[in-house]
Parts: sequence; structure tokens; C-alpha cells
Amino acid sequence: MTASPAIARLLVALRRRAVLKGIGAAAAFGLLPRAARAGGLQLVPLAPNPEGGFSELWAVSGYAPGGGATLGGAAAKRLAALAPPAAAKLRIFHFNDMHNYLVSGRSEAGETHAMSQFVKRVRAARAKAKPGEAVLFLSSGDDRTGTGLDKLLGDVEGRGFVSDPAYVAYSAAGVDAGAIGNHEFDHGARTLKRGIRGHARFPLLAANLHGGAELEPGRDYAPAAIGVAAGVRVALLGLTTPVMKHFRKAADPGLAVASPVAVAKDLLPALAAHADVVLILSHCGFGEDFGPARQSDGWRFFIAEGDISIARAVSGLTDKPVAILGGHTHTVLNAERLDAANLVAGVPVLQAGAHGRYLGEAVLTLAAGRETRLSARLHATRRGDEESPRREREGDYDREFETRVIDPLQARARAL
Repeated sequence: MTASPAIARLLVALRRRAVLKGIGAAAAFGLLPRAARAGGLQLVPLAPNPEGGFSELWAVSGYAPGGGATLGGAAAKRLAALAPPAAAKLRIFHFNDMHNYLVSGRSEAGETHAMSQFVKRVRAARAKAKPGEAVLFLSSGDDRTGTGLDKLLGDVEGRGFVSDPAYVAYSAAGVDAGAIGNHEFDHGARTLKRGIRGHARFPLLAANLHGGAELEPGRDYAPAAIGVAAGVRVALLGLTTPVMKHFRKAADPGLAVASPVAVAKDLLPALAAHADVVLILSHCGFGEDFGPARQSDGWRFFIAEGDISIARAVSGLTDKPVAILGGHTHTVLNAERLDAANLVAGVPVLQAGAHGRYLGEAVLTLAAGRETRLSARLHATRRGDEESPRREREGDYDREFETRVIDPLQARARAL
């Protein structure tokens, strides 16, 4: 059952009012970091994933929701001074809501090696990339909770932690960055911190997450990052759903999530001034107030501020191309091509279903003095239809990656 439109609007208004009131109180009592209060953000150098697509990478440091956003420092000046490429192609592979379905089984079609299929396609694209073509691999969050691999994470108190299977696999696969989703907290913020520090060789992003006792901003996660790939400056902004039910844990009661719309409007212009492209990794959901009904059971997510609202809010804030790589609602968007309905106020919104069923691919073509072009589609890991899915073939996935990375994770989980 879903709430009436009137009730939904009331819930959204009350939630937004509470968020803004909390931000205002923090600023009034001096609770925001000094750098954020002064509006002076810095770029901190990061080591890019050695298996990924960035040659240089920086994390944004010093931001807190409502604190203003102006990038300063030597790195920001150097980035801003770089000339945009005369012509370039940015190929973006994206996925969301894997929920540890690195491998999935179906009685009708047998096992599907989803992550290893992703790896095969991304590695092939990187091997064939021509000069001036960058290939990125990105996650839009909810990387855990769903399969037997979750046993490796232990319990919500941090006991029994063995490893973080998603971050182990993503690091080896060459993932360049990821958003923090709501289900990242199902095993507690302490467990998430152990997974990030021990296994993530790429930045985790969440600009509207704040106030937690366990996760350390600037060390465990950043609001945004800027990387250089094949001469293209790419800004990445992470956003997390403000619906709170998965975040509130007794051990970390201060953990909170601010308005993604307000934070996106705050940060995007500062990022765009130092980049050629802005990609929003949004784990906020597709839709307005409520997401679309799922085919399986008719359930609709209450999303408060989703990607449609975010797209409308950021449209016109920069003349640089902006795209939203979404998640949370498990929505299949742009299956064969970019659907005009998913171009919201000129901002394309992408999402690739869930559970490794699809890998999204978007290609952004940049050329000085000419209009930027973007194409989008999904690659299915389970071909055919629900009634008669085609069995996976040996050549569909990267066997070396499966043997070296995924098989040991499964063996350790089965041993518990």
C-alpha cells in the first residue's frame, strides 16, 4: 500500500523542513568544520585504483552540508588552468545495487558470473581505447546485503568480520569510485569502516552524509572527487538517500543525511569550475516522492528527493555536461538507448536495474565548439527472457578474474 499524493507531499515537506532546520542550527552554533564555514574547500591527492582508468585523482576535503563550496589551493588552481581537450570520448561503465550478487544462480539458466562479465567488458574497452578515450567504471551504491557473501562482513557490532567481498572484488575489477548506499550500513558503520580501510582501493563518495561517530570524513569517504583520465577532467559527486531507516544504529546515533538537492546545488558549481564533465553518483532513486512500482511485487520506494528532483535542481548551474548515474530503486533505464523521458531538464538520468542483471554503458563525446553528445544503453548478463533465459557461456565472463578473485571469496563464505 502507498500513501496518497497529499500525504506524500506532506511527508516530503516535513522531512525537508527538518533537514534545513538541522543545517541552520549547526551553522549557528559553529558545529560545521572551519573550512566549510569559511567556504574554503581543498583538493587532497589520492592514489587512483591501479586497475582503474584515472591517471590522477583528488578528493574534496573540508565540506559539510550547508557550509558553502569554493575550491581553493594549488591543486585546484592547476586543474582549473588545464585546457579542455579539443576532442575526447568518455566511456562510462556503471552499475548499482549489486547487493553482493557478484555471482548469482538461477535454476533455469545455471550460474551467472555477473561481476566477471562486467570485468570482461570493461577490460576489453580499456584495451581497445584509442588516444583521447577514457574508460571509467563506477558504482552507485548498495554493494552489500543479499547473498551468502554477506557472512564475511560479520555482525552489526563489528564482530566476526573476515573481509568486505564487494570492495575486494571492485578493487580488483578496476572500479574507479563508488557512492555510499543505505544498505552499506546494514552491518553497522564500524563494519563499513573496516571494509573501506582494508579493502577499497577507490574513493567512496557521499556529500550529504555527516555527523557519524565511526566514519571519518576525508579518510573513509569524501563528498566528491576530481580525476583526470585521458586528459579529461571528471568531477564525481556522491549523494545518498535521505530516507533514514537504514542509517540509525544505536552505536552511531548522530549519523545523519542532509538534503541531496541542497547539497548538489551547493557543490556542483565549484566542481564544474575545475572539470570538463560532472558525474553525480546518486543513490537516491528514480522518481518523485515515490519511485516506480516494481514488476515483481508492486512495491514502491519512498524516495523523498530522487534523481528527477536533483536533475531539475542542478540544470543550468553549469554549461559543462552533467549526468546522473543512479541507484536505490532498482530501476531499469535506457535499456537499448537513451530514452527522452530520462533526459530531465537537459540532464540524463541513468540506472542499471539491480543484482548484476545489467551493466550500464554511456559514451560522452566532447569536442570544442560543438555540442556534447551522449549515448546510453544496458548490457544484460542474463539474456533471453524470464521464461527462457539463455545459459551463460564460458566466453561471456573473465575466467581468470573469477578464479583469482571471486572463487576464494565464495570458498571463505561457505566455510563459515
